[in-house]
Amino acid sequence: MTEIRYCIECGAKIERKYYSSPPERTTCSRSCSSKRPKRRSLLANRKVDFWKNVDKTSDCWLWNSTKNNFGYGLYSVGGKFYQAHRLSYEWFVKPIPEGSCVLHHCDTPNCIRPSHLFLGDRNDNRQDSINKGRANGGGHKLTYRDAAKIRNLYAAGKYNQPELAELYDVGLISINRIITNKRYVR
Repeated sequence: MTEIRYCIECGAKIERKYYSSPPERTTCSRSCSSKRPKRRSLLANRKVDFWKNVDKTSDCWLWNSTKNNFGYGLYSVGGKFYQAHRLSYEWFVKPIPEGSCVLHHCDTPNCIRPSHLFLGDRNDNRQDSINKGRANGGGHKLTYRDAAKIRNLYAAGKYNQPELAELYDVGLISINRIITNKRYVR
């Protein structure tokens, strides 16, 4: 049995036997296939579906679907994930240059409101993080000197790991990695 379709680029007839070529074929040749819009165009056609995942509050527009470990929204198209705030910026402000970061004025990772987003490079992103109190200049809460004190206090039996974590305002895993010489080792 044969199905007849027409190329969406040039209009040529495509005959497909049910047991041969895949049903998703929509062009007659590689040259016509290369004229097809790439994934970014596919993304542009998904804007309506995209907005179903957004709660517009009076301030931020919050992504309420899939998020990564850092709280940034993720939007899946064709099996590939895109960061929702980057798509929002690209669709409503301007294309994002290669290597640029999209930063938040509001400091809310799942906010996709275009007026809350701005472009910067990795250094701008780092400086923004420091200015907003999310990181210190070196990116670590502890120094090598702190780690040495932690090891000494633990070895002397003065503190257990949870107490050290609370004392230094870090996670228990960080303390464990210091004590077992997996971090802050010279």
